[in-house]
Amino acid sequence: MRKLTVFFIILFVVALVSCWNESRSGLQGENSGALSRIVIPENEDAGLFLYRMPRTSKLVVEFYSDIAGSKDIAIPIIKYSDKYNIPLSLSFALVWMESRFNPKAVNRNAHSIDRGLFQLNSKSFSFLKTEDFYNPSVNAKYGTAHLRFSLNRGKNEVVALAIYNAGTVGVRKGTPVSTLRYISRILKYRDTLERRFESMVLNERNIILARAEDLARAERLASTEGVRRKKVTAIINGKGGS
Repeated sequence: MRKLTVFFIILFVVALVSCWNESRSGLQGENSGALSRIVIPENEDAGLFLYRMPRTSKLVVEFYSDIAGSKDIAIPIIKYSDKYNIPLSLSFALVWMESRFNPKAVNRNAHSIDRGLFQLNSKSFSFLKTEDFYNPSVNAKYGTAHLRFSLNRGKNEVVALAIYNAGTVGVRKGTPVSTLRYISRILKYRDTLERRFESMVLNERNIILARAEDLARAERLASTEGVRRKKVTAIINGKGGS
């Protein structure tokens, strides 16, 4: 009799948890902004992944357009970051550091000139016409291509940013202190962008991001809970359990 009472208590707790989960799902469904759980593959950038999904692409564009000040500036950066598989937060943090999203930005060096969003150097990109440097689409195309080159060469973001700023030769000779500060500011701003993205896009729209390995773990737990429910039901029905 005592065992049967325990089994009834277990069944009641399981049913209570199930009802709570269903109620919670129902409340989320009533929220017009809810988009449900989205599973991201291992090592996939959240911003790029959501941009590549038709139902969330617009949210990403709107967020980064607000960051950059206009869609005319944001869309080319997003487009070519997507092409070269560069995290959006990294690309936008770099542009913020280089030009503050000013497509007309100019910085004169001793023997060259840096221009545009990604501050492309006149010697490194000598094949471009002057007006090309100030074209957001052209500048973003070559800026992200150079960032991808730097990422491939550097193998990690810190070294890549050092190469982007000081060049491969400059890094080999010893990364300047100014470049180290440059890297620190970019990475700090990137972290800020990611926190804002989480707050303004994910949380406000009830988007729950889950890594594939986390989902697999959750499914294993759900499967274990399912087995427990079957055992309790079998015992109550007098069929025994093993």
